[in-house]
Amino acid sequence: MKLEFGELPIKRQLMVITMATAGVVLLLACAELFIFDYLSCRKKLVGDLELVAGMVEANTGAALLFGDNSTVKETLDAFKAQPHLISAHVFSREGTLVARYLRADAQFASTAPSPEPPGYRFENDRLILHTHLRYGTEKIGDVCVISDLEELNGRIARYAGLLAAIVAASFLVGLVLSSRLQKLVSGPILHLVERAKMVAERNDFSIRAERIAGGELGLLIDGFNQMLAQVQRGNAALTVARDRAEEASRTKSSFLANMSHELRTPLNAIIGYSEMLQEHVQDDERPEYLPDLEKIREAGKLLLGLINDILDLSKIEAGKMGLFIETFPVRPLFDELSSIVQPLMVKNGNRLEVRCADDVSTMQADLTKVRQVVLNLLSNGAKFTEGGTVLLDARRELAGDTSWIVIRVEDSGIGITEAQLGQLFLPFTQADSSTTRKYGGTGLGLAISRRFCQLMGGDITAESEVGKGTKMTARIPAVVAPPEEVPEREQQRTRPTLGVVPAYHSSSAERETTVLVIDDDPTIQDLMVGFLQREGLRAVIAGSGAEGLRLAREIRPAIITLDVMMPEMDGWTVLSQLKADPELSEIPVIMLTVVDEKNMGFALGAADYVTKPIERSRLSAILNRHRRQGRGSRVLVVEDEVDTREKLSETLRKDGWIVSEAANGRVALDRLRESSIDLILLDLAMPVMNGFELVEEIQKHLEWKDVPIIALAPSPLSSTDEARLEGSVKRILQKSSFGPEEIALEVRAHGAARR
Repeated sequence: MKLEFGELPIKRQLMVITMATAGVVLLLACAELFIFDYLSCRKKLVGDLELVAGMVEANTGAALLFGDNSTVKETLDAFKAQPHLISAHVFSREGTLVARYLRADAQFASTAPSPEPPGYRFENDRLILHTHLRYGTEKIGDVCVISDLEELNGRIARYAGLLAAIVAASFLVGLVLSSRLQKLVSGPILHLVERAKMVAERNDFSIRAERIAGGELGLLIDGFNQMLAQVQRGNAALTVARDRAEEASRTKSSFLANMSHELRTPLNAIIGYSEMLQEHVQDDERPEYLPDLEKIREAGKLLLGLINDILDLSKIEAGKMGLFIETFPVRPLFDELSSIVQPLMVKNGNRLEVRCADDVSTMQADLTKVRQVVLNLLSNGAKFTEGGTVLLDARRELAGDTSWIVIRVEDSGIGITEAQLGQLFLPFTQADSSTTRKYGGTGLGLAISRRFCQLMGGDITAESEVGKGTKMTARIPAVVAPPEEVPEREQQRTRPTLGVVPAYHSSSAERETTVLVIDDDPTIQDLMVGFLQREGLRAVIAGSGAEGLRLAREIRPAIITLDVMMPEMDGWTVLSQLKADPELSEIPVIMLTVVDEKNMGFALGAADYVTKPIERSRLSAILNRHRRQGRGSRVLVVEDEVDTREKLSETLRKDGWIVSEAANGRVALDRLRESSIDLILLDLAMPVMNGFELVEEIQKHLEWKDVPIIALAPSPLSSTDEARLEGSVKRILQKSSFGPEEIALEVRAHGAARR
């Protein structure tokens, strides 16, 4: 079991602190003495060796000058009396060896050092000294003297043992003294700890500590008692204030819930009918009305955004904002948001740059909240930048045991001062009044974005410099901890057993394009009919829950949209009965409602959840996701691994695709010649003909050149490989990061785009 320092008893903590302080001081002093003695000993050894070299110069100078090598040799042999001298070598002025002395145990008798410039060095437990031999002022040769370091090593060992004994004895004495003296300090502190524990356990602020010490400890005890007295007096006032605040919060929540429905319902009509009128005006070629209709629609959307922001902020502050955790790919989300904010970029002449690291494939979080966070950051960057660049970047970071998705939005806009950064994430706050007048906004977007990130266990930080732009960084766990489960009693709503009802005999093609709209609001009914017709779908309207159940059994639609707030039978009951009927349970149900209860909807089996007013682009994307996108279209799966090819093919066939298979590039060319193909799913690493070679071959044929290709790579590609594929493939996916279902999503998206 690991025990942290802060978990030790106060007595032990004081003893540890005292001993550690004394020990550090003592060790530093010993280290200083040791280093001083070590350096002094080295200096002495060098001096001794220089003295030996001087003796050689004095005794051999004349002999070396006149070529008397025997005298030089006799002089060197006299060094046998020096036990630490390993060898001595004398060289002529031309650098040839004249004479040498070797100690009996020298291991390098067969080799001799070369003359070097004057100096010394410590090398391999030896001290080597080189110097010139002079006769008067004339250089007549060189000498190299080598000594062992036994004297130095022995001195170090003795000194280290002595210092270790001193340190051990000092620690022992310090331990005895600190164990006696710490009781004087720990006694009053332990008394305070005991009293604090009693207060915490009993929640009784009338308890007081006894003044059993003087000086600073006595003042600490007095302060503790005064604090308890103040807390006791304030506790009663806080109880009253809490009750009033809870009542006010309940009133506010009730008001906001009612106002949410009352405000959003007319906004549905304003936004929806303005969009319908715009479409009719465009069809009638009367463009003079479009600007006014656009102003109405934009005003409605602005008011809706403000209402949604205020409601979201209120829910967060009340602790009622929940999370719906799902796994989703990051790159498609970025692509979707890029298309949404593109008009904002164009408006100010900005360029959007998107980067997503290869290891950022999927994350497990609340998709709606992540989408809103990134959208708010991008909108903020586009609004405060003119004629510049806005960068959206995502990468993965590992901190401890947690993997983080780091999303950075960096612009080259106006920037803000350091003082204004401190107010950036406060609700209803902008940099200053001039910013609000020029750029507009309520100051809620960044505040809500930060609360969303914190709700998912992350945060948002900002860096900025006036005139050089701003960098917003959102850090969100790659796997967000799931919220508390929906209570079982809510999941187990009444699900009565339904009788078998004869199905309405419409053609299968007609059923596949039919959407059943269950909603009691005539405005929503009209809007959905017009919207679905433009999507190429057939709308069937049910004005109540009971009628919706009847029509669902008769026509067996491809998709059902369902409102929650309906008279007699609400949407939850309808959803429960749809999912309880074996013949209807597979039909995807999309909740379209003002009630923000996403967790409830998914717990009861909803396929998707959209709050009103409805964003047409988002609803279109959801409908496309749940339609059988591949029906009637041909996809060629080129993959050499049999298991992988079969899994991909099975998943795509379930989605309605007509699947052809190929084990390598050459077989794939045969398949392309046999029949027309609408999309190719291609593994890059294959035998016979790999994916790169197949792509190059396809580009040579005009009839195949426009077929979309989604490439599957076993590992991140090099820049060279990416360059080979650039312009020839629509998407590159890493096999390790995408499963069959995620790959199928990509196929759906590109197949829909091609159609």
